Amino acid sequence: MLKKLLFVAAVLGGLSLSPAVESRADALATPKPVKEPGYVKKTIHVEMKGQFLFRADHLDILLPDSRLIVNGKTYVVDFGTNSDLWHSAVPLDGHMAIVTGTLDGNTVAATSIKAAEAKKVPEKVTVAVQGKLQFVVKHFFTGEVLFTCDELPTVLSRSWSVGYGVTVDGRLYQFDLGSDAKLREQVEKLIGHSVLAEGTLKKDVVFVTSVKALS
Repeated sequence: MLKKLLFVAAVLGGLSLSPAVESRADALATPKPVKEPGYVKKTIHVEMKGQFLFRADHLDILLPDSRLIVNGKTYVVDFGTNSDLWHSAVPLDGHMAIVTGTLDGNTVAATSIKAAEAKKVPEKVTVAVQGKLQFVVKHFFTGEVLFTCDELPTVLSRSWSVGYGVTVDGRLYQFDLGSDAKLREQVEKLIGHSVLAEGTLKKDVVFVTSVKALS
């Protein structure tokens, strides 16, 4: 604009513009670019497993304050306006749950929630084994059963280990007495006799809880 005015003034006044004036006019006439700061927006996608609390504060009934406790750290769970997520979350209150979504600080904008699979509790089979109680001699290093007997040999090999068990229909059930000294003493007194042993079974090992002689 300044250059145009000077040019018009020069034409009308018969003046000629000097190079310095023209350069100054060009500088003023050219707009400077506006520098705006750039940025990188990072989105963190997460899958988190922990104890879910649907209404952590128990105060606002209409707008529950949901939380997920993961390894002792608490995160806010935001379901937004997704009614399906709200309905899915209600029955999971107090239970282990898996939440997926995006993390911003301590808040998870949830996209899904589901119950975490419960760990399967190993099944315990309670048994009552009846038969002749004998010594079970095994190889100390390999655990291989070498033989069973009512009376131990006078000389025992250093490579042997001695346990107890009952054979039923050709199948040997070995006894695990744990650290119960009284139970062990009772078992040793009943070697060679018919007994009834009760406990839990794992493979071919009976974790004995009680044993008694059969008349």
